[in-house]
Amino acid sequence: MFMQSSVGAVQIRRNNQTDNISLVEVEVDEDRYSSREYEIYMEELVSSLNRDMENYMFLETALINAINESIQLSNVKPKITVENFEKLEKCNDITNCSICFENIKDNVKLKCGHIYCSVCIKKWLTERSNTCPTCRAEI
Repeated sequence: MFMQSSVGAVQIRRNNQTDNISLVEVEVDEDRYSSREYEIYMEELVSSLNRDMENYMFLETALINAINESIQLSNVKPKITVENFEKLEKCNDITNCSICFENIKDNVKLKCGHIYCSVCIKKWLTERSNTCPTCRAEI
């Protein structure tokens, strides 16, 4: 990078191996670098940096939004509808429900073989998840 002022001119160099920055005084060819050219160069540089910063901030915001949306979607578990719940196999065996631990006759038997009272399992399957509460088998 080249910088010029009324005091003098310097060239800024960065060593790619060590990332050290050094300033080297240079002689200015007055015909080649006028102060107006330097001002234009600096205005273009600042404008370019501002555009880059705006693009960076836009991309950063878009990335944060995408990550938040992904987290929200991953927390959403599929559920079954009330209509599909009604199609599940009914069971009249008296067993202990693994959710409420009550002995109830009106039970539902899932595909995995686990049996729950219809009130508990309906709430679980339609509001929480479409999986068995015990073995996590998908219904």
